[in-house]
Amino acid sequence: MIFDVLIKNGTLVSSEGERLLDIAIENGKVAALLTPAQDIAAEEIIDAKGLHVFPGIVDGHCHMRDPGRMEREDFWTGTQAAAAGGITTVCEMPISIPPVYTAEILKQRAATVQPRALIDFALYGTAGFENLDEIQGLADAGAVAFKTYLHPAEPGREKEFTGLICPDSGSQYETMEVVAKTGLRHCLHCETNEMILMFTKKLKESGRTDGLVHTESRPAVCEDSSVALSLAIGTTVGASMVICHMSSAGAVQLVKEAKARGVDVMAETCPTYIFMSDEYLNKFGPYAKNNPPLRSEENRQKLWEYINDGTMDYIATDHSPWRPESKDGGIFTANSGIASFDMIMPLMIDAINDDVISYSKAAAMLSEKPAEVFKLGEKGHVKPGYDADFVLVNMKDEFVFDMKKSYSKAGETMHVFDGRKFSGKIQSTWVRGTKVHENGKTIAKAGHGQFVRP
Repeated sequence: MIFDVLIKNGTLVSSEGERLLDIAIENGKVAALLTPAQDIAAEEIIDAKGLHVFPGIVDGHCHMRDPGRMEREDFWTGTQAAAAGGITTVCEMPISIPPVYTAEILKQRAATVQPRALIDFALYGTAGFENLDEIQGLADAGAVAFKTYLHPAEPGREKEFTGLICPDSGSQYETMEVVAKTGLRHCLHCETNEMILMFTKKLKESGRTDGLVHTESRPAVCEDSSVALSLAIGTTVGASMVICHMSSAGAVQLVKEAKARGVDVMAETCPTYIFMSDEYLNKFGPYAKNNPPLRSEENRQKLWEYINDGTMDYIATDHSPWRPESKDGGIFTANSGIASFDMIMPLMIDAINDDVISYSKAAAMLSEKPAEVFKLGEKGHVKPGYDADFVLVNMKDEFVFDMKKSYSKAGETMHVFDGRKFSGKIQSTWVRGTKVHENGKTIAKAGHGQFVRP
């Protein structure tokens, strides 16, 4: 048999460890894993000697806001940046205009953005007090999961958040009860708004404008208390939960204890929280502003402990693109969010090279576990029968990140990463057996990406 592609002499990374294996690809799927030195014919042979082959990253949490806010990001610029960061599938949040609060909108959005997609994508549906009757229909239409905010929309952004809000514990209970019946994951942004309003008011009255006021306006108790309530409700209604972008070690401990009781809850964190502390807010101000906020160095180190003991389930970017004008105001008025598609694999390569995380744990948390959490059965592994999604990495090829070269429309806001030296480099990113990115350049066409569903 003559295969379409053969990746030879690479070191394949998985949760089971690292092995020298050749990868045979046919019709976009992994056809076989072969011991090296076998005489195998293929239309295209790639010599990956000296390279590590990682499963393509499944990013379980990101924002592109296409359609409706394409000046911030669209599916072409966003998925190019994602491919540059080793991501082969994105699970995209439902914030758009209109937000994804009905089955029809989900279908329309998938059809609208697919021609701009370089990599594969799944779409979240909204879940809030405004669209309870639409939730099952969204699941039937292919929503990968549901997202709920437990605080109001930012002023001026209300039309982006239809169906996303639970303004009180009663509406949260009702919404979680309905989502639980779909069998899909319910992903919750957990911060207690009443406390945030109180802390923010006091800090504004103090006259301070330094970056750290953002952390102090949303201290860990805001996250911890909201997580505790969500766990209590989720336990009662039988929800399959994800606590999104966990930043507080105290909140992760609550999840750890809930897991020990058999509660169906997953913990998600992001590169921003495990690679940056609140010192970045001192240095970069609004450009390091994120919700929940960056926290202390001690807290950051504790999050790594939860990664390595298995409490933290997966790592997602929470890529949140903004144009510079949205960040150039003061710390209180600047929009919250950090663009990070390009950074997830380079940061993890650094962590592996520094012995902070193992190859196997990185593969599990970036690819295998999120594919499992979101029921994307053909993603997350480089194994026969799975989509041939993978990343070839030179673990020793250093480079310096230049935010001006990012494919993201938010590249100009990526000051927290600009000029950072990385210890390894992505050589190429492949989606369903097609090379889409190589040595910093997009080499496939828009529309290669496909809509995937659980």
